[in-house]
Amino acid sequence: MTFNIIIKKAFKDINRNFAPQIITTAIVSLFIFILVFYDVLSLNLTRFVDRFGRELAIVIFLEKDISPTEVPKYYEKMSKIKDIKKVTYISPEEAYKRLEENLKEEKGVLEGLNHNFLPHSFEIEISQAIQNLERIQDIAKEIEGWKGVSKVLYGQEWIQGLSIFAKNARIFVYLVALILLFTAAFVVTNAINSLVYHRREEVEIMRLIGATNFFIISPFIFVAFLQGFVGSLTGVITAFFAFNKLKEFLYTSPLLMDIKLAFLNINEIFSILFISVIFCVSGTYLALRKSLEL
Repeated sequence: MTFNIIIKKAFKDINRNFAPQIITTAIVSLFIFILVFYDVLSLNLTRFVDRFGRELAIVIFLEKDISPTEVPKYYEKMSKIKDIKKVTYISPEEAYKRLEENLKEEKGVLEGLNHNFLPHSFEIEISQAIQNLERIQDIAKEIEGWKGVSKVLYGQEWIQGLSIFAKNARIFVYLVALILLFTAAFVVTNAINSLVYHRREEVEIMRLIGATNFFIISPFIFVAFLQGFVGSLTGVITAFFAFNKLKEFLYTSPLLMDIKLAFLNINEIFSILFISVIFCVSGTYLALRKSLEL
């Protein structure tokens, strides 16, 4: 029975101050929308880095005077190195074909040359390359010291920079999340304090007739819960539809066509809703204790 009375009083308060309550909920929704936007951006940036990390490879060129009969020995030796996922041998003939394809209209510069001027080479794919950038360097240095190896190339610099950027972006998202959650809680708390101010005489009368602190503050706490939950849920839903619209546009880019853009999973969504409600309710409770001198 007491619970029903608390709920009725909470909705009565909302009806009395409908416009301010709607504005407060909308502000919470906006903050959560921004939070989700940054979180989704960070998540897909990581996927973008991973996608190019999978293509990151070490290219090994053997010396030109290496006999073709010795090439399998290098292949076998590379295949035994830890963390190497795949070794691909590139013959001089295959390398010449690739060079012709890359040059396209300008392949006339190769006129009079044949594949003999190109060395035997290998392409090495590393397991989970984007998480093993240091391992790539170690492997490259190891192979570079082998007798018969002319040059080792591994263009990891820009991937490494992008990886660092993605990690820093994640930290930035956490900081933004904290700021936005505290701000949302502050907005809700101020709205509840305003509600308490307008009901101060009613609260004093309730105290005089023996109402408990729990009975007095419960309607305000419930209003804070509704604002935190409804505002957060609205923000997440809005972000989801905006993400799907943006995804349709981004998939027109060849660079992103084979990257599966992802929204937050159900656990992350529930976490955002739960934490948002906790911030709003906790902030309101602490403010009520001070304003009502509980």
